[in-house]
Amino acid sequence: MTYQSMTTAWCVAILLLAVTGANGLYVLELVQVAHRHGVSPPPVATPNREKLCSPNGASSCTAIAKRGVEQMTAMGAHIRQLYSGDAATFGSATWFQSPYDVSAVSTHSIADPATVQAAAALLGGIYASENATIVPTIISTAPERDALLNVEAFPSSTITRMINAKAFNATLESVVDEQFPDASVVEAMGAEVGLDAALCSAPATRMVCCQQLQKLAVMYAAMGATDSAPTVMANKAKLDAVAAAYFHVSQGYNASVPQDVARGSLGLPLARELLRNMRAKMLPVGDANRNTKIMMQYAHRVPIQTALGHDPSDATPLGETFLVDLLRDDATNAYFVRLRYAAATNGAPAAAFFPFRCLSAADVPTDATTADGVICPFDDFTRFVESSSGTSAAGAACYLDEETRKKFGCSVEGAAPRRSAPTIVPCARRRRVPEVRSTM
Repeated sequence: MTYQSMTTAWCVAILLLAVTGANGLYVLELVQVAHRHGVSPPPVATPNREKLCSPNGASSCTAIAKRGVEQMTAMGAHIRQLYSGDAATFGSATWFQSPYDVSAVSTHSIADPATVQAAAALLGGIYASENATIVPTIISTAPERDALLNVEAFPSSTITRMINAKAFNATLESVVDEQFPDASVVEAMGAEVGLDAALCSAPATRMVCCQQLQKLAVMYAAMGATDSAPTVMANKAKLDAVAAAYFHVSQGYNASVPQDVARGSLGLPLARELLRNMRAKMLPVGDANRNTKIMMQYAHRVPIQTALGHDPSDATPLGETFLVDLLRDDATNAYFVRLRYAAATNGAPAAAFFPFRCLSAADVPTDATTADGVICPFDDFTRFVESSSGTSAAGAACYLDEETRKKFGCSVEGAAPRRSAPTIVPCARRRRVPEVRSTM
C-alpha cells in the first residue's frame, strides 16, 4: 500500500526555529489519537440489510465490515511509519517499537461495535508485526451514557433537537428540496437499494431517507462498488450536501450564532480531555498524578474538529484521525503541541491540511506550519481550543437555551418532572452527565 508522506524532518526543524523561536531539539512526550471508524455496514437488525450492503449482490455486509478493519489497520500502520520515520523529534523513531503494553497505552471507545472494532484495528496496525498479534484492552461506556465520546449522549444535542424538531426538520427539508426538486429521484434511489418506500416518498421523512442514502453511497464508494447503485452514486454529491447540512445544523460551531456562542463547540469536552492528559504529563516524575502513558487513544463520535479549527464543508470522512503530540523543547523545557490530521481515502491514509491557527495572548500568530501539520506553544494551543468554549456555565454537553428549557420543563436541580418516559429519560440524562476524565 502506498502512503502519502506526512513528514519532512529538515523542513520541520527550519520552520520551528524561524517561526516559534524554539531553541533546539524536540522531545516527544505523549501521543494522543482521536479517530472515527472506517466503513461499516448497517446494524444487524436493519431491515433488508444484505440488499442495502450490496444491491447487485456483488459484495456483502461481512466484506464491508472487513474493509473497515483493513482501513483502520492501515491507519495504524501509517501512524507507526510516520513516527518511526521522524528523525527530527527525539524518541519518535522508537516510540512504537516496544511491544503493546496496556500500562503504557490507554484506549477509550464508545461501546459501538464498529467503533470498538476500529479502535482495536488501529492498535493492531501500530503494534502488531507479521508474526505477532495483540489483545488490546479497550475501556467502553454504553453509547447513551458516554458523554465524552458520543455526541448523541449530550443533552445539549439530543434534547435541543427533540424539542425543536419541527424547526430542525424544516431547515433540513429545505436542503433536500433544493438538492432534489424532483422528489421521484429520491424515491428511485430508495427503491434501487431496498430502503422502505414510505420513508423515501413521504415529504416528512425524505430527509431521513437522504441521510441513509448518503451513508450507503459512502459505503459503496469505499468498497469500489460504484456500479452497485448507479442512481445513488450519480447523486452522491447532492447526498453529501444534505449530510453536510445535517452536520452543521446539529453539530457545527459558528461564532456568529448566539446559541453556539453560549453553548460552545460540541467537540470541546474531548478536546479538553486531551489538554488534561497533556498537563498531567507535564507534572514532575514521581508525582502521583503524573500521566505515565505514552499513547492515549479515543475512538469517538463527537465533532472534535470544531474545537481544533477544522470545519469541513462536506461530510465527515471515514477514519478521520487527529494526532495530537505533546513535545518538549530539550533546551528550554517549554512545551509545544503538534497537531496532524489524516483520513482513510480509498483504504489508504492520506494527509490533509486544515486552517488551524495558534495565537498568543497578544493575538500574534505563533504556529509553525510543517510539512504535515501545525506546531505551536502549549499555552497558545490551549487558548485556541478554549476560544470555542461557551459563555454558559452549563458547558457544551448540557447547555440548553432558555426557550428550549421552558418547552422541556426540565432543570438540572430537583426531581425529574412527572412526564412520560421519553421525556424523563433525557431529562434525567441531563442531570447525571459527569465531567469524564481518563484513567491515567
